Amino acid sequence: MINKIDVSAKNGELACDLEARKLDFVEVSALKKVGIDALRSKICEVAPEDFERKAILADILSPSDTVIMVAPLDIEAPKGRLKLPQVQTIRDVLDSSCSTIVVKETELMGVLRNLKVMPKLVIAESQVFKNVEEMLPEDMPLTSFSILYARYKGELETLVRGALAIDTLVCGDRLLIAEACTHHPIGEDVGRVVIPNLLREKLHTGDMPFVIDYCAGYDFPENIGEYKLIIHCGGCMLNRREMLHRINSAKKKGLPITNYGVLIAYMTGILERVVAPLGINLNELRLKKVQSYA
Repeated sequence: MINKIDVSAKNGELACDLEARKLDFVEVSALKKVGIDALRSKICEVAPEDFERKAILADILSPSDTVIMVAPLDIEAPKGRLKLPQVQTIRDVLDSSCSTIVVKETELMGVLRNLKVMPKLVIAESQVFKNVEEMLPEDMPLTSFSILYARYKGELETLVRGALAIDTLVCGDRLLIAEACTHHPIGEDVGRVVIPNLLREKLHTGDMPFVIDYCAGYDFPENIGEYKLIIHCGGCMLNRREMLHRINSAKKKGLPITNYGVLIAYMTGILERVVAPLGINLNELRLKKVQSYA
């Protein structure tokens, strides 16, 4: 990195020297905020493969806390197994010296009635988000696996801003739905059924009001500038470096990006509640004068 490019005449000579030696660098001015996004992207590109947050939610737990996980056994759940985000979150809770109760949504109320102490957090799958929210007392903290992964794999505040951009869309806009895995979509697939249905309801139309493109796995398009919004999955099959690279690619284009759980929470009217346990104040975020998604 070459810093203070606005005040040092020697930086031009240094840049020429680095170019001649075929060394990669980024020119930055912290004073004028030049090159900041490029520096972030470069850090993501060269970061090691295990560039991860240390924990999924251990930083908001205290020893002996109880976490309830609502894990519906839908048609897309792996036969005989739980989904990867559910398994990893269970392990994170156990590593934090806390206890977890895993339950289907149909048994949730029974479990709550048997508890003597309110759980520290309830975590639900996105497809039952609204139903679970309606079951819980208003003061009981709630979030989703996808929102936890928005923070664990990427930048939660950026993805929340991206969800707010849904209100700026108009009929005919082009959207990208990006999936990190390459599963064959079946049943009520979130990316191909649930979210498109929510978009139709948003504009009160039976036909899809937007042009939607899909990508899967590591097949992330370079020409993202043609889109008005990127809707990404939770990214459980990507490392954090790759997820941050995608987020920063969108930032460079001034393009809003969000993820499944964040978008579903916003479009069902519960986003403020489900990001609050993770330190995001939605009202404050709305008040910020955001000129870009940097």
